[in-house]
This record gives sequence, structure tokens and C-alpha cells, in this order.
Amino acid sequence: MATRERASCAFKATRALGIRDEEVKPVLLNLLKLFDKNWELIEAEDYRALIDAYFESKESEVDFAQSFLYSHCRFFTDKFLWEACQFVMPAKT
Repeated sequence: MATRERASCAFKATRALGIRDEEVKPVLLNLLKLFDKNWELIEAEDYRALIDAYFESKESEVDFAQSFLYSHCRFFTDKFLWEACQFVMPAKT
């Protein structure tokens, strides 16, 4: 089977789960590189490796976003509170 046909089948399998092709394509390309273009490993168990890799990538994106927000929320909150305090409490003369 040609590469385009194999990719088409992979996209069809992930579309059945409601995953857009644009989201799966980079994951598929990474797996092809990782598996040295061995489609059998990707196609095994109804594209389980592809689907697992996709959800793992989404999970790591969420983890990164959460850690970013957590580390920066304190700054934004403190700055907001500092500005609010400056507005409410006039400077000492």
C-alpha cells in the first residue's frame, strides 16, 4: 500500500474518534520518524500507537499550559493587588 493510502487510512481511523486531520498529522509524522517509516507499528491494533501518541501529546500540552499559568498567575495577581492598593491607599506625605 502506498504512503498516501496508509496516511488516508490513519486519518480515517482518527476521524472516527472526532480528531481532526490537522491535529493528527504532526503526531503521525513524528511516529513515522520514530519508527523509521515502519507503518506496521503504526497500523497495529487499529492505529493504537497513533491514537495513544495523539492523546499523550494533548495531555502534555495541557500540563504545560497549566504549569505556565500557575507560575505566572501569582505575578499577575500580585501586580493587580499592588495596583489596587496604590489606588485605595494614598501615598504618605
